[in-house]
Amino acid sequence: MIDLVFKLDPIKVLSQHVLVKLFFDNKMIKSFTLKVSRHFAQREMQIQPVVSMERVRSGVHTVKTALSRTLPPSDEVVEKRTKIHYDAKIEMLLSEDSPRVVSTGKLSTIDVVDEEAKKLFDRMEERRRKELVQWRER
Repeated sequence: MIDLVFKLDPIKVLSQHVLVKLFFDNKMIKSFTLKVSRHFAQREMQIQPVVSMERVRSGVHTVKTALSRTLPPSDEVVEKRTKIHYDAKIEMLLSEDSPRVVSTGKLSTIDVVDEEAKKLFDRMEERRRKELVQWRER
């Protein structure tokens, strides 16, 4: 999963259509259209496309997005580039922020969880069990 953060120029229309092109090592791999309402165009937005890394070699790769408004029409294209470090042996994107194991399609996605998050999940599960017992006792 790759995080793509962008912000549109707010214009005086109810919604705008944006063409998003996703490139991996300068090769276009996906193109799709987003319909963005005026309310959401006023703040930063995030897209998280899931990219299969099955046939990708280890090393540094470039991910680029090109955004252009199609409705109302505009010639302006906004590009963003991100470098990712990928290790094919462990199927993992290596970054300084937070590591995530990448799914190959056959296995489920696994997130690396720190101790604090694990404690939170344990407390949530314990609370769910208590509520279930209380509900059954009624």
